[in-house]
Amino acid sequence: SWQTGHDTTTMDESLFASKHFDVDQYMSTVCTKDATPAMLKETVGWLASRAQSASSELKSTIYRHHAQYISIGRDISKLDAEVATLSGLIQEQTAVMHDLESVLATGTVPGTVVADVGTRVLADVQGLDRSNPVLADATIYQGDLKLYQLKSQLVNLAVHVFLLPSAIVIAQLRRRTRTQSTSSSDELSSHHTSSMTLLSVEETHSSTVAELFTEDGRTGFTLDGRDEYTFRAASSSDKRKWVRKLQEAIDVAKGGGTTDVHDAFQSQAEQWLLEVPEDMNSLIAQREFSGAVDLYEKAMDGLSGGDSDPALVNVGARLKPLLDKLASALCQELLRPTLHRQAIRQTVLLLLRLGKEKEARTHYLDNWSQTIQRDFRNMKVEGATELFVQNLSQAFFDRLQATCKEFTLLFQDSGVVAYVAWIHIQLQHFVDVFVRQVFDSSNKSFATICQCVVTALTEAHKLLGLRLDIEFALMDLLSAHCIRAVEEAGSAWVDSTAHQLMEEKWEGVQFVGRQGRDAFLAKMEAAGVPHAGDYIVGLGCALFKASVDFAYESHEFAANAALLLSPATLVPITQCMANAFYLFINKLISLFSGEDSFKENAVFILDIVLHHAIQIFEQRHGGKMANLQKLSEQLHDKWHKTVHDEVSII
Repeated sequence: SWQTGHDTTTMDESLFASKHFDVDQYMSTVCTKDATPAMLKETVGWLASRAQSASSELKSTIYRHHAQYISIGRDISKLDAEVATLSGLIQEQTAVMHDLESVLATGTVPGTVVADVGTRVLADVQGLDRSNPVLADATIYQGDLKLYQLKSQLVNLAVHVFLLPSAIVIAQLRRRTRTQSTSSSDELSSHHTSSMTLLSVEETHSSTVAELFTEDGRTGFTLDGRDEYTFRAASSSDKRKWVRKLQEAIDVAKGGGTTDVHDAFQSQAEQWLLEVPEDMNSLIAQREFSGAVDLYEKAMDGLSGGDSDPALVNVGARLKPLLDKLASALCQELLRPTLHRQAIRQTVLLLLRLGKEKEARTHYLDNWSQTIQRDFRNMKVEGATELFVQNLSQAFFDRLQATCKEFTLLFQDSGVVAYVAWIHIQLQHFVDVFVRQVFDSSNKSFATICQCVVTALTEAHKLLGLRLDIEFALMDLLSAHCIRAVEEAGSAWVDSTAHQLMEEKWEGVQFVGRQGRDAFLAKMEAAGVPHAGDYIVGLGCALFKASVDFAYESHEFAANAALLLSPATLVPITQCMANAFYLFINKLISLFSGEDSFKENAVFILDIVLHHAIQIFEQRHGGKMANLQKLSEQLHDKWHKTVHDEVSII
């Protein structure tokens, strides 16, 4: 069949490989006028075979890539095993480095039995002048330390320090190896001992001691005498013990007290109480606030029955500034912007345990203030104003709702006055943003303003369930802006009415076909006029065009202004209504000369339009509004007097 003239180029596979392949062009080549059903059938069969072949190739490619994926997965597993092995080797090397550091610091190989350092005696120190009378006193405290720095020089020496009432003896530890044979065989073993060589003797009364709190100095402290030393203890607790012992000896030496220092150190208080100030200071520096508060409470319990003990009085005096320091650190912690809510609650509870309720309450509310301000800054001003106000109000009043619940749980009923004052401050911040985006906007409309105010009041109403009625406070802050908006909308309504009255021909509205009639009925329905069809006679009605437009604008003003109804806006709303209706009625009165059309329009304005507007306001108010009822009576009296006078003239 292909020999009959059919174009065989349509079965060329290279066509499909081209990046310029066009499906529509290809189908136009296949489906020509000369193509017979047999030709098309053969072409379809060839395309089906190529599709099947392509599907097989695709499966083969997928299987091949899957096998490569499995192979790569095995390689990754092997690499993970090698990485784990390398990690283990690194850990071993790290352990070796720690052992070497220990050897350099103590002169003792890990695993060997070391004699108790307490058995060292001052007489074993080589180079010591034993005729010095200050060295004749008994040793108060002693131990091995690492001399890290001597003045500004890095030395890294293993030393042993003897603390005496009047002197501090620093001796360098030197390791020496002695070879001896065992009793069971002739094998030799090494036995390590150490000797002490005098480095310095510092006078206690002229020395000072200070604790280090740097990142790498949690076990370090300094001793200043004739020279400056930086020591490192085996642990932070050992360091605090050294600092306490040295400070007590220095205090006794400077005070000229008894030479029997042991009597000064023997207190009726428990030993741990004497270490509380140093431990608490260390915990504050390491930001372990919970532990510091626990320690403070425990110390206060221990000190409650020992006011007569001089040592306890000293500890209590040292705890007072530490309490203020801890409270200040907790207050600063509350101001961190990245602190999550659970951590904030825990920090507040710590301050309450310290008796700092006022500080806890103040900084807790400050934290919420910062959160609310971040919400305001992050709120994107885009899209419709109503949508922005919805998001703004929801976010703000949700924050107040969460604050109220949490504040009540943390502080119970205390501090309610401060909390209410804080709410009013936050409400003012919210109103500032609200006014800037709603009332001061260049593209504002009265309807948008009213809807945004209702949105904010609706969100504020949610707090009523928490015994927080802030709708009145919110409306009070917005009242001046609402009055201005009502006056501007009323002025625009009066101007529009005056313009319509100037252009009015004082003839009934005539419809242009059914479409004009439907437009009239739709506008009357939008204006809230019931039974609008009753005014239609044929293709027209007796109502003036100005009357129809006035009815629509009156309904629009009343529907929006009613949303802003409050004691503050009642007077300007009434004044705007009076200005507009008096303007219209006075115009009718000035032109009236007994025509029925004027009477019908006046009745429409007073009995239908004004009555409907008053109903809107009274429904929002929830009762009769005497000022609007009085306005209606005055307008009716004015019109009826005009009609009566005209009849009398006739």
